[in-house]
Order: sequence, then structure tokens, then C-alpha cells
Amino acid sequence: MKEANKIRVLKHADNLIKIFKLDIKEDDKKLNLCRALRRLEARANKLATQQCNGEKETEKEEAILNEVDLILRFESLNIPLFFNGDCRGYGLKIEDNYVRDNNINISKDWGGFGIIAPDLSEVL
Repeated sequence: MKEANKIRVLKHADNLIKIFKLDIKEDDKKLNLCRALRRLEARANKLATQQCNGEKETEKEEAILNEVDLILRFESLNIPLFFNGDCRGYGLKIEDNYVRDNNINISKDWGGFGIIAPDLSEVL
């Protein structure tokens, strides 16, 4: 991983740690957090693409969200994280009203929804 990308990923991890009240301090664990969420984002996007194309779904939204909850504990914190079924964007997001009302520092899409696992390698 290029140093500039690593810095971006670590910054995003720090934002996630603050939002979801996680106890992660080591850089390698922060990177692992973001990698795990990127894998879940890829699964969410694949599922959204299958839904949009009318294909048989190989997975369910709840299964992906349950795995995200095991990592971030968003349900117990009452953070409105959801599966976005539009395959043209990111699949795992935080409601725009929550992001705005709580002044959350996280990557956002055009609608102001918080993006859980952005592809930070595309920034450069």
C-alpha cells in the first residue's frame, strides 16, 4: 500500500473508531478494520448488482449487515447504518440526517450519506 493511501485509510479508520466507539489503537488493527469493511462493501455491491439485474441473489442484506454489526456494533449504538440497494454507489451507508445532525466526519456521497468503506485507493 502506498504511504499516501495508508494515511487516508488510517484517517478513515480513526473516524470510524470515533463514530462507533471502538477500542482500536494499533495501525495494523486499524488497517484490518478497513480491509474487513471493504470486503463487506464488495459483497454488498455484488448483492445490489444482482438485485438490479434481476439475478438470483446468492446472499441476503441482513447477513451482510449482521457481519458489519459484529465489527461496528452500530445497532447497540442506534446508528442508522443501512444497505443501499443502488449498485451505482456504495452499499453500506449511514443515514444522511444522522450524519448531518451529529456533525459526523466521514466520507460522504452526494446525498450526504456517510460511506462506511470508501475505496480510498482511487483518491490519487
